[in-house]
Amino acid sequence: MACAAIPQAESIAVAVKVVHQEKDSWIDYAFRQAVRHLEAKWRPAFEQGDLQFEDAIETAAVLAETGGGVLVDSLKDSFNSPELKGRARLEVLANILTAGGEREVYDYALRVETFDINGLYHPILQGKALRVLAANAKYRDVRPAGDWQPSLIELTRSQHVQVRAGAILLAGAWDVDACKPVIYEAAADADEVDEVRVAAFQSLSLLEKGGGREGLIELLEKELSLTLTLEVVDALALLDSGKAIEVAAEMIGQHDLSDNNLQQLLSGVLQHRDSSEQLAGELQNIELSQQRFQQILSALLATGRADQKLLAVLGARVGISTQPPAYSESFITSLKQAALESGDPMKGAAVFKAVACASCHRIKGQGGAIGPDLTGLGTTLSGERIIEELIWPNRQVKEGYTSLRVITRDGKVLQGYQRKTKLSESSGGLALLDPQTQRILVLDPEDIDEVQKSASVMPEGLTNLLKDQQLYDLIAFLMKRETD
Repeated sequence: MACAAIPQAESIAVAVKVVHQEKDSWIDYAFRQAVRHLEAKWRPAFEQGDLQFEDAIETAAVLAETGGGVLVDSLKDSFNSPELKGRARLEVLANILTAGGEREVYDYALRVETFDINGLYHPILQGKALRVLAANAKYRDVRPAGDWQPSLIELTRSQHVQVRAGAILLAGAWDVDACKPVIYEAAADADEVDEVRVAAFQSLSLLEKGGGREGLIELLEKELSLTLTLEVVDALALLDSGKAIEVAAEMIGQHDLSDNNLQQLLSGVLQHRDSSEQLAGELQNIELSQQRFQQILSALLATGRADQKLLAVLGARVGISTQPPAYSESFITSLKQAALESGDPMKGAAVFKAVACASCHRIKGQGGAIGPDLTGLGTTLSGERIIEELIWPNRQVKEGYTSLRVITRDGKVLQGYQRKTKLSESSGGLALLDPQTQRILVLDPEDIDEVQKSASVMPEGLTNLLKDQQLYDLIAFLMKRETD
């Protein structure tokens, strides 16, 4: 209701975030009222491409409260307007494909003539349209009516890189048998541009029944750049987690990977049942410097996928225990006193970044979104409570941040925060907020094998990485928010 009181188009983009949260009849009512009350503000902006929702779930929620069909027709009029320019036209196009039906999916993605605007063909725009459809396939399976496959096949062989890449990715998302030869050909072609090859790798991972596994393994035997190798491993992890982890361990042992490369590699391979245990076993057999293992540990923490067994192995290689000290009120008191007497908040800010705290937590708009926002932490929590949550994060988990570890029927591991949405409530499914992407995934009950409650995403024992003075500095930094 507060959003409805702010007469701006952007207010509805804030209000619609409730679809990712736990809901009840009062929240449903408030959201419905906000959509209708603000329609005069958000609708023109939406039609002109000045307003974009985060994903298909949000778009569908807003359109469900209005006349969706009429709005799509209005969006099509806007797209065809010669006055519409650049980014705005792309946003309108994405809204059409997200809200439209079979006819719109064909006309505004597969039909080349649609992208002939003012006598000039726009391949970048069509390529992005195809990618929008590929992304939407995760949320809604709407395909054109009739014989549309020849059009998609033709686009996979387009002379324009953006169109070719987008079409190949969509062919994988839709599992189009007729396009599989083109996908394999693009993936294996060393002369093909990276954008198209990456799309082909991703497409192979999307094919049903693991049809792309052998092709991805064959690619790893070829000469690939580091960027392409990471993409292949990421795609392979969806089809053969064990093989992907073997390759990842070899890469860690043989290459001096950057922090970003390590995070991408670990995020990709740690998404299957027993993958953490297997990677832990691989890392035990790798000889690296303590500094390199420290880098791997920091990268792992930054992914938000830390597993206690894996942490224990890395901790041992770094030379520390990952078990927190026994809980003690007197210990908390002594830490607070030491932080007040000798802690340096400026140095504590550096420690906050160095041990990957900033990868998961945000302060004043800077940092990650995996854990709670720590802006103004000291104004809401006492020094004692800050220390308790820092050293024993599982004692009192902030509401909304209790983590679930979900294992699907096909062995994939998903970790995130449970939410309630209209779709999850109507289907009886489980809505899971991915802490990294901040996107909601609704799982069908039949797809779930096991659900484990794992308390906080923040692992215990992280403060063991710090020397005493570093810990005092970090506590001083967090408590200093009381006066900032």
